[in-house]
Amino acid sequence: FAVFKTIAGMIIGRSCYLWNGRYLYPNFYTVLIGPTRRSRKTTAMSRGEKLLQDTDPLVIILGGLATPEGLISKLQIPDEKELDGLPEIEQQRAGSVYDHEGYRMLVCCNEFASLLTKAKKESSSGLIQILTDAYDCKDRLDNPTRVSPLSARKSFVSMIALSTHEWFERSLDVDDVYGGFVNRNTFYLWTSTQPLHNPNKVNESLMNEIKMQLHNVRNEKKGEHIEYTFSGDVDELLREWYEKNYYTEYDNDIVDAAVQRIDENVRKLALLYAVLENDVDDLNIHADQLHTAIVVGEYWKAIAIKLFSKFGFSKEARSEMKLVEILKRKNYTKRELQQYFGGSMSAGELNQAVDALLKAER
Repeated sequence: FAVFKTIAGMIIGRSCYLWNGRYLYPNFYTVLIGPTRRSRKTTAMSRGEKLLQDTDPLVIILGGLATPEGLISKLQIPDEKELDGLPEIEQQRAGSVYDHEGYRMLVCCNEFASLLTKAKKESSSGLIQILTDAYDCKDRLDNPTRVSPLSARKSFVSMIALSTHEWFERSLDVDDVYGGFVNRNTFYLWTSTQPLHNPNKVNESLMNEIKMQLHNVRNEKKGEHIEYTFSGDVDELLREWYEKNYYTEYDNDIVDAAVQRIDENVRKLALLYAVLENDVDDLNIHADQLHTAIVVGEYWKAIAIKLFSKFGFSKEARSEMKLVEILKRKNYTKRELQQYFGGSMSAGELNQAVDALLKAER
């Protein structure tokens, strides 16, 4: 679901929007968090990439980020005189640009933590700010340096990023949260399921049906700039949910900052449902579509609270809290705990946390 909603939004692009003080388009920054291998994060992302390539090859898929210049250069539409020397797919992409839509790009990031770490280096400074601006689908993305002044117009950027829980905690700092980048992301935590020793192949017939439906939606909408609005019977549901969130107070300021754009992402998801489900001439977002988006939004909020409620504590305090959480579910020996944590907590750190909990009679 996390990957598919991102891919479907990419295919729609700027052709459909919802007004909420500014244009809201169905682009998403999606972060999948789970353990290496067992959670199959990479499998989910690679399936999404293939679906997008097969359905709409004109979307740019960027396999990594290093500098803001690199991002903007990929989104910069070439001049007509530059087209002759470009590959055919580049020429087709340039020819598909519309008044309301430039290039569309999906950023696939194999490690969210490395993106954050890289952004703190001098050579990559400005990367997080560019990603923050790109999420807002501004009419222009600029890199106004004297050495390489670049500009991309009316771009549409989404992102799928992967991380383990441990690396996510280690790489994030307070500035990332308060700076507005983090709350533009929707986070998904892995939940353990039964092992599947011999998985079935993808049902190609159903997959082709999905591709065709997405392809048809793109063909119906491309080149347009269509406004969707909430139907009349939705207003009370929207008001009730919005005000409930608006007046909610959190004990932790960092959690408060982390959930600030869930409302915006809920509206985007409701828009996505309407575009995919409605008849062509039905430009309303209906109650069931908003309700479903709200259910997902409550999940995003719960995950944000879980991820950021411990943020700002010392590493030692986070280790102790993690131990308490685990031991509430099941008893472990020290040796079993060491195996459970693998390389994310050393034997010394584990002993220190256990000793502190024992002293506090916890």
